[in-house]
Amino acid sequence: MPKHILFFEDDRNIGEVVAEELTAAGFTYDWYENPREAFRSLEENPKNYDAIVSDWNMPARNGRLSFHGIDVLRKLRRGRLERFNLPENMPFAMCSGYDCPKKIEEAKNSGANFYQHKTMTSDFTGLIDFLNNCP
Repeated sequence: MPKHILFFEDDRNIGEVVAEELTAAGFTYDWYENPREAFRSLEENPKNYDAIVSDWNMPARNGRLSFHGIDVLRKLRRGRLERFNLPENMPFAMCSGYDCPKKIEEAKNSGANFYQHKTMTSDFTGLIDFLNNCP
């Protein structure tokens, strides 16, 4: 059975690149452009996920409230998302356009298991290896 990934990415172009990588590696995923939409969906239809791959910055657009990936990570690690069937020890990969040591350290200190810098031409081998090897 392929691993099922909860994927947060607000940029359509980058999302399609990452989605292609996930599909090529044999994963299934549910892609949400805003975590709030995912949580509404999960309340109505709980699902089991094996890992989360999340963008860092997902600003408000089209009347939606912002909810950033770092917020999801912090809530997850504090056990505040268990009602959505997302246990606090769920593997979490931050997949961000930020490529600076301060952001990478903040993500790791907040509980990210893996950090992937992403661009339209990024090599996602590390992300795929992380997802393949996480419990």
